[in-house]
Amino acid sequence: DNAMRLSKAISSNDVKSLILAGKFPKFDNCTIIGDLNLTSLNIDEPVYFNHTHFQNSVNFNLTTFGSSAYFIDANFEDDSYFIGTKFNSNAYFRGTKFNGTAYFTSLFNNSANFIDANFNRDVGFIYSIFNGDTYFTGLESNGPAVFTSLFNGSSNFMNANFNNKIF
Repeated sequence: DNAMRLSKAISSNDVKSLILAGKFPKFDNCTIIGDLNLTSLNIDEPVYFNHTHFQNSVNFNLTTFGSSAYFIDANFEDDSYFIGTKFNSNAYFRGTKFNGTAYFTSLFNNSANFIDANFNRDVGFIYSIFNGDTYFTGLESNGPAVFTSLFNGSSNFMNANFNNKIF
């Protein structure tokens, strides 16, 4: 296991440097300070952002996750971008809070777990493709939600609440 465990606050630049160096630390329980831009990276190892607090915007545009991506109970304070993002293994966003606008134009090639996720502003799953099972059970959306996506596996929206418009 070549993952390092970190705690406390870490700069977004340090996060990117560690990933580019192939260290793939576990960012569980960290606060990431600064805009995190991981655009166009190929990340082959599992990444761990469980219980992570992203203070600023996050950009995973055109990023490919070759292994599982864990964002369980993470907190995104600003906008998050997953445009052109490929999740080739499982994507875990269970219990994650999105306090900024969340943009997903993504390819999910395995299961996608958004159980109990909370979107407090706009959320867009625009032209996303879900090739595995997708779980939106208990999802809470407080802003406009757009779901113009293709679901090739089973989808579960049981107990999902859309408190604003859904398109």
